Amino acid sequence: MSKKTPDINIVTFNLIKDAFATIRKSSVNKDFMLSFNFTVTMLLDEKFMNKIIHFIRKNPAIKNKFIIELTESENNFIYLNEINKVMQKLKQESILLSIDDVGTGYSNLLTIQELPFDIMKIDRCFISDRFAVSKSNMLETLATLGNALNLTIVAEGIETESEVKKVNSFNIDLCQGFYYSTPCDAKTFIARIESEPHLYQ
Repeated sequence: MSKKTPDINIVTFNLIKDAFATIRKSSVNKDFMLSFNFTVTMLLDEKFMNKIIHFIRKNPAIKNKFIIELTESENNFIYLNEINKVMQKLKQESILLSIDDVGTGYSNLLTIQELPFDIMKIDRCFISDRFAVSKSNMLETLATLGNALNLTIVAEGIETESEVKKVNSFNIDLCQGFYYSTPCDAKTFIARIESEPHLYQ
């Protein structure tokens, strides 16, 4: 395990607490969900995951609104049995599980059927015209796979209206990207909710 992992865990946990506190203080729809990136190493850290579960139990209102987005930054998907056990435990606490950048990693297409994911996020390289692969039929193929597995499908990195139209031609549930919003701090986010509440209901 990397020596930096404990620091990442602390930062991530504080971010989770602060983010849900921000939502709680705002006028955002009560069903609003928040997603947080976790590495496989973080997921396999028993002490850290127990801390996450304890937080959920202390704050039952956020059940089904907390998404753990698993990133493939490490070659740890070989620990399928261990990962599956942790994910099953998290699902019992009504935590939703997402896999990031589907289609770009060497292993996630192999493991997506083996692990209990709820959400799959399709990498923008299959959507944006900046990438040659976007000319292929991979977007349709990945959307078909996600639907066959009964997963909620999210298209990542939407930046233009043409990309929105492209995604809408397939059975994809949600989109995210700069077309909808650029990254912002909590204060700006709350201001947006208050000025345009219909966008967040």
